[in-house]
Amino acid sequence: MARIGRMKFTEIHWPCLLLLALPLAHAGEPCPVRPGDPAWMELQMRKREDAVAVEREKAIARLHEFLQQQPDARERADVLFRLAELLWERSERELLASMRAYEEAIEAFRAGRRRERPSEPRVDLKASIQVYEQILERHPDFAQTDMVLYLYGFALNEQGDEETALSIYRTLLGRFPNSPFAPDAHLALGEYAFSKGRFAEARQAYQRVLDDPQNALYDLAAYKAAWCYFKEGQAQEAALRFREVLRRSRERRESGRRVQTAAGDLENEALEDLALTFSESGGAREALRFMGQVGGEEYSIRVLRSLGEVFMRQARYDEAVDAFRNLVDHFPLADDGPEHQSRVVEALERRGREEEALKERRRLAERFGPGSSWIAEHRKRQDLVDKAIALAEENLRQVALRRHKQAQGKKDRSIYEVAVVAYQDYLKSFPDAAEAPRMHFYLGETLFQLERFEPAAIHYLDAAEHGRDPALQREAAYAAVVAYDRLRPKKSGPVEPAAREEALASAEAGFVRAVEMLGRIAPQDEKLATLRFECGRIFYARAQFPRAAEQLLALVRHHPKDALAEAAADLALDSFTRQRDWRSLEREARAFIEQKTFAGGEMARKLPAIVSAAIFRAAGDMLKEQRFAQAAAEYERLVKEFPADPLAPQALFNRGTALDQAGEKAKAVESFQQVIARYPSQAAEATIVMAGLLERQYDYEKASRHYAAFADRFRADPRAPDALLLAARLENALGDYTNASRLLLDFTRIWPQHDKAPEALLAAGIAMMQASKPPEAERLFQTFLDRYAEKKNRAREASLLLARSLLEQGKTARARQLLEKCGAFPARLPPQGAELEAAAHCRFLLAEQVFAEYQRIELKPPKARLIQALKDKAQLLTKAEGLFAQVVAAGHLEWASAALYRVGDMYAQFAEAIYRSPTPPDLKPDEVDIYRQELQSLAYPIEDKALKAFGISHETALRYRYFSIWSQRTLQMLRKLDPARFPPEEEARPSYRWADSLTVFPLLQKLLPVPEVPAAASPGAQR
Repeated sequence: MARIGRMKFTEIHWPCLLLLALPLAHAGEPCPVRPGDPAWMELQMRKREDAVAVEREKAIARLHEFLQQQPDARERADVLFRLAELLWERSERELLASMRAYEEAIEAFRAGRRRERPSEPRVDLKASIQVYEQILERHPDFAQTDMVLYLYGFALNEQGDEETALSIYRTLLGRFPNSPFAPDAHLALGEYAFSKGRFAEARQAYQRVLDDPQNALYDLAAYKAAWCYFKEGQAQEAALRFREVLRRSRERRESGRRVQTAAGDLENEALEDLALTFSESGGAREALRFMGQVGGEEYSIRVLRSLGEVFMRQARYDEAVDAFRNLVDHFPLADDGPEHQSRVVEALERRGREEEALKERRRLAERFGPGSSWIAEHRKRQDLVDKAIALAEENLRQVALRRHKQAQGKKDRSIYEVAVVAYQDYLKSFPDAAEAPRMHFYLGETLFQLERFEPAAIHYLDAAEHGRDPALQREAAYAAVVAYDRLRPKKSGPVEPAAREEALASAEAGFVRAVEMLGRIAPQDEKLATLRFECGRIFYARAQFPRAAEQLLALVRHHPKDALAEAAADLALDSFTRQRDWRSLEREARAFIEQKTFAGGEMARKLPAIVSAAIFRAAGDMLKEQRFAQAAAEYERLVKEFPADPLAPQALFNRGTALDQAGEKAKAVESFQQVIARYPSQAAEATIVMAGLLERQYDYEKASRHYAAFADRFRADPRAPDALLLAARLENALGDYTNASRLLLDFTRIWPQHDKAPEALLAAGIAMMQASKPPEAERLFQTFLDRYAEKKNRAREASLLLARSLLEQGKTARARQLLEKCGAFPARLPPQGAELEAAAHCRFLLAEQVFAEYQRIELKPPKARLIQALKDKAQLLTKAEGLFAQVVAAGHLEWASAALYRVGDMYAQFAEAIYRSPTPPDLKPDEVDIYRQELQSLAYPIEDKALKAFGISHETALRYRYFSIWSQRTLQMLRKLDPARFPPEEEARPSYRWADSLTVFPLLQKLLPVPEVPAAASPGAQR
């Protein structure tokens, strides 16, 4: 008999027995325990049980003693009954002790310390059985005989004497059909018949129990009866019975009442037994069909689940798959649906059906993951939803991971593609899952293997940015760097920046982003120095100098001892230089110095020079921006901090220039003087600039002195000759023509082979003329004529100047010879340029001599003298007119204009002289009028000739848009002689060229580098 109904030992201490069943610790010294600890509780219960056992033994002894002393006592049956109970308790305690020994022995057997497997101990109830037999034999009228019979039969059954036990149960039913133990006896008889396969007989026994619906064993009997129908093949009746059993069990469970009968846990037992039965025959489909008859989705689910679990325990994995698949397919919205699908996966994997398992994992995610109908159905049960999503996430993740592993094992590109899709599906469904960053990383790995570097890098970066595992973040960030590195263009050797700023290529931008992320995640990573250097090179090559400097300086700050640190610093400082960020250049270079970043290295030796250069260039920019005061202050700062720097002299020099521009002339001069005193190498520059500064201040005397000093002290300087010429020019402007001439002669003496030596000699002569020293001028002009006139094609010009000096001395004869020779040339081959001008000028001077002679003749009475004077003037006028005509014929505009003016002027003066000639005193009054009329008749034609000459000169000036002193005088005479045609208000001179002969200082000066000065005008130059 496999099952009993109940026992009513009122004195058995079941909690004590259970605690005694706990294993005891025997090894080592006993550990100290604290009250309330499990060990303490066990110890207390052991002590309590030991005390109970002692008391029990005392009680047994007293009962034995009583029975011996009072063999005929009226209470003998009760004493015997109590003795049987105590002996039963002793047997249970002994069983527990044997079980502990058995557990130790079986453990030794499993560990190999024992050769034979120990047999499991059974309770020994012989002592109690003997006492029950005494009661039945000697006290047949005992009030609790029915109970004694039941316990006697139960003890016999426990000892294995099943037939005797059944006989005792039948005796009980025969003598006490209405005993409270009758149902237990009927149930025991039914169990025996059931075990022998006599199901009809068993049903009859169970039915006796079912006759009393209030019986505590009713549910158990109903359950057993249902099994009988099932075993007899009466499925419909069995289903009805099972349905009733389950209904009653559910009602009791839902009522919250405590069930104390053996059927209390009947619901679970029934469902488990059904599952076991279908595992032996019929399988999942038959179980599903039968449970459909029983009714209730819940029970079908539980039986199928139990069936699947049975198959799993029995390693019948294909059948387990069938059971769990039926669960998922027929009950897709069941609470445990995700777990059922998970068991399908597990069974397939245990069976080795890996490919199917992966498909079922994906199916789990689709059916029970985000967006599924299952989730929608259970949306109000967040605990279920969370578990389902977690399970879906885990399974979809496993799909991707296992596909990836397959690809790695087989090195198959097509499987890598499948893995990519699996990872993408996972990330689409679970973008915010805790494992998403790692999955991004693995997807990146897969794409990298497929050489799809850009998407691989993107997923690496996602893993690095959102991951929580520092090791993963670090690996992902570096993997992104490697991926982008495969894509970006690379150049070996020194990097050259682009001509203008360019955008980074996509791969370059990604590379930089990945390196920056690696720097944030793992700032001490040993690879960062090299990577930051490469980022700096990328920005540098694209002319993005601020970003380049940022990357390179980060390298230096975080890895100052790295082999690339010095190169990075150099490139960073160069980046500041290229963007003209002098402040940053100075700041960072100073920081390197102060922090001793490169102590003892080449960079350390260069840094002070970089600081000074930064200050110098910043000041230079201020100078260009006309922030002269700030520029001067910066230059001064440089000189004070770095007085021995190669830039210090130039800085002090530039300070003077800046102060000059700022209007601080005195300070500027002082600065240049400091340059001369402190920095001999810059003395030349300072001197020449200071001279220019003084010149701009109109301090020509000092300027001339400094120009001359520069020329004398620095004769080897290519600017020295021009400086001396400038000094002469300034002396000339001051009116010190003698000193100007001296300086010019010094020029010819010091640099006799200079291209400007001839001009200087000529200018020296002109200066002597201006100094009213014609003899000295004559000597200089003659020297020029002898040395350079023919070589320089300046013979006519030199002859002209020499003639003028002779005229100043009254040496008219020789002067005339020179002028005639100078002015003579064939009409078909006229000289060019200055020589033509000189020739025309010579002719003009020859005519001017005749004109001067003409002017010396006075028209005075008496009449005879007057008439003779008029004749002489007329002859000289004709002669002069002819000579002036030769001037015009020379073809030089200026002197032609002068000649025409002079012709008109001669006629005008002649006419005026006629008009103003005195009347003879001896004329009568009427003769005076006649006399004046005759004079007018003589003057009118002459005056018309004057107007004609002036008119030709004026028309020529207008035609050639030419203006000079001669054309101005011509217009004045026209306004005087013919005011009707030439009124004063019409005077205008727009866009005219001045063409006066400027022979004061004819040298064309070469501009000095600093400062700029106005060039001297040459003869015929425009104003």
